[in-house]
Amino acid sequence: MVIIADKQGQLANRLFLLRAFIANALEYQYTLIYTNFDEYLPYFEGPASQGFPRYRIRAQLGYPTSLNNYLQRIILNPDYFPIKVLRKLNRLEYFSHYVYEVDNTGFDLGAPEFVKKAQTKIMIIRGWPFSDKKSQKKHVLLIKKFFTPLPVYRQNIARLMKKIRLEVDIVIGIHIRRGDYAKFENGRYFYGFDVYAQKAIELAQQFKEKKVGFLLCSNDPIDTPAFAGLRTFFGTGHFIEDLYALAECDYLIGPPSTFSAWASFYGDVPLQHIRDAQTVIAF
Repeated sequence: MVIIADKQGQLANRLFLLRAFIANALEYQYTLIYTNFDEYLPYFEGPASQGFPRYRIRAQLGYPTSLNNYLQRIILNPDYFPIKVLRKLNRLEYFSHYVYEVDNTGFDLGAPEFVKKAQTKIMIIRGWPFSDKKSQKKHVLLIKKFFTPLPVYRQNIARLMKKIRLEVDIVIGIHIRRGDYAKFENGRYFYGFDVYAQKAIELAQQFKEKKVGFLLCSNDPIDTPAFAGLRTFFGTGHFIEDLYALAECDYLIGPPSTFSAWASFYGDVPLQHIRDAQTVIAF
């Protein structure tokens, strides 16, 4: 059994974490409990229905919710006194196996030692990132089904994209990440709206034989005048709808972010990250 205990970042970070563990659990047939996704459960078909009954994948340690919350406080809290004692006595391995990935170098879930422990022990997982590329590729369709938004969000996305498709030949999604990026890596990827507009102009020139439209999705109010002269459309502003609308574009650009990376993965959409303001983006 594997229990994902901590919350790494926001939605897209956790989607990628779950993608790896769900694929690994399906491939090697062990129980996976993901306690790190609680605030996002209501938005997706799989988690909202407590997963798919035929697979040993669930979002809670126990039911009802009061029992789940109690178990999380007891089992998953590294500062819980009995856990601290067992760790100090080097006896924790008899009950569970903690995996910490604090150096961001990555951990391969397909490693035989990990698989054996997942199948025979209770493993409480903390850290980032984990991956199992082989299993992810094999189980990609089920993973996408698991994280398909609920119909209400899909309907709103369909209305938006239908309107856009009636007006243009090519839709390029631009993920404008601001807000928290003012401090992330010392603001390295905190671009002004003029930078995004310039990239849009470059791409419009690249596809100048076509009518190109740009779907703008941002976690900040968009400076509309910066995009004057371009065919622009705007996401609904709901984070689920923006994420999955980007997944329905023909191309994607944006700063390095798991948000646009998930849209690219889910929709099989080519993605170019803007790693500096000067580099010309091309597909």
